[in-house]
Amino acid sequence: MKKSMEREMGKNQKEMNETCLEWRTKAKSSTRSLSESRSALQQANKRNKDLQKWKKEVEDGVIPNLKRRVEELQKEVESWQSQAHMYSEELKEALAATAQAREAAA
Repeated sequence: MKKSMEREMGKNQKEMNETCLEWRTKAKSSTRSLSESRSALQQANKRNKDLQKWKKEVEDGVIPNLKRRVEELQKEVESWQSQAHMYSEELKEALAATAQAREAAA
């Protein structure tokens, strides 16, 4: 009787160890799966926030406004370039007149 109880206990202990090992394996697998799911969810949330931001920019007309502002700035730059060219020509003429005046004075 004692031996049969010991065998029974040994058998129960073995089954319990196998069950614990199985549960640990499942827990590790579940943890890994949850971690992967959390990462995917975080990435999806970030993408969603980016999409919402871009959608709002489009609705607010930010992109067309930026294009318009770039065009305005390009026109200003062209205007400044033409003024700089004009001033450069005037400076050349003034320097030439100064050189002629010095020659005449000498």
